[in-house]
Amino acid sequence: MTPFAILTSRPAVLAGLALGLAASLPVHAQVYRCSENGQTTYSDHPCGTRAKPVPLIDNTPSAADQKAARERASAEAAEVQQMETARRKAQAAEDAREAQMAAQAAEQARRDQ
Repeated sequence: MTPFAILTSRPAVLAGLALGLAASLPVHAQVYRCSENGQTTYSDHPCGTRAKPVPLIDNTPSAADQKAARERASAEAAEVQQMETARRKAQAAEDAREAQMAAQAAEQARRDQ
């Protein structure tokens, strides 16, 4: 199995999609910005009395975006499957040509003897 085939196998594609969806789940943690001695740090807990909460941006994809991503993933998986089928057919044709050439060479060698 070629490295490309491993990366585009159905389990690999599904695992990548699952990982992408899991990574996009919202995190409900608060982040604080602290400035001390001219240095700014960020923490998940207040680091002093002057700590300021940082507003978080919710970048969770909408249901429509998630559906579109699933549809794109499905279409890409189908395209990969078609490409793999075409590659296998081309490889089989090449193997048949090579076998025919080897048979012809063997026949010519037999005739030459």
